[in-house]
Amino acid sequence: SAQLNYLYELQTTPNDPLFPSQSGLQKIQAPAAFNIEMGDPSIVIATIDSGVDYTHQDLQQNVRILPGVITDYVRCEQGGCIPQCHSLEDCHFQDDDPFDGYFHGTVVAGVIGATTNNSVGIASTCPHCSILPVRAFYKAVNSAGYGRSSDIAFAIAFASNNPLYPVQFN
Repeated sequence: SAQLNYLYELQTTPNDPLFPSQSGLQKIQAPAAFNIEMGDPSIVIATIDSGVDYTHQDLQQNVRILPGVITDYVRCEQGGCIPQCHSLEDCHFQDDDPFDGYFHGTVVAGVIGATTNNSVGIASTCPHCSILPVRAFYKAVNSAGYGRSSDIAFAIAFASNNPLYPVQFN
C-alpha cells in the first residue's frame, strides 16, 4: 500500500514566547543541545530553595510532590529553628507542602525544568526532567528570603536519601 512520505524538520528553537529574552540559554547553546538531549522524567533534580509553585502551567507537568510524607527534619519555635521534629519537603513550615511563598524557587525550577515547546512562558535547560521542590528558605515579614544553614543541610539530606525520587548529587 502507498504511504505519504512526510518531511520532518528538527526544531532547535523553542516556541516559548519568552525564549528570545533568555540570554543564558543562548550563551550555553541550549538550542543546539536540544537536538541531542532534553532530559528524561527519571532524572530528578531537587531544587532546594523557597519552594516551587507546582500549579504553574510551565512547571506542573514536571514537578514531583510527596504528599503526606513526614520525617524528622526541622522544628521552628518562636523564631528559632532547631533540627529535630518533623517536616520534609518544607523545611521551615513544618508541613509537606513545598509551595513557593517567595517565588525565587519557582524561577530557579523554571530555568531547570519548565516545559519547553509548549508556546507558554520560558524554555528550560532540562525540559523533560523531573523537579523535586524542597523548601529550606522562607519569606520574612520584610519580603526578604532567608534560610538557615541547618535547614539547607537537612534539605540536602532529605533529597539525597529520598527513596521515592532518588536524587544524584554531583
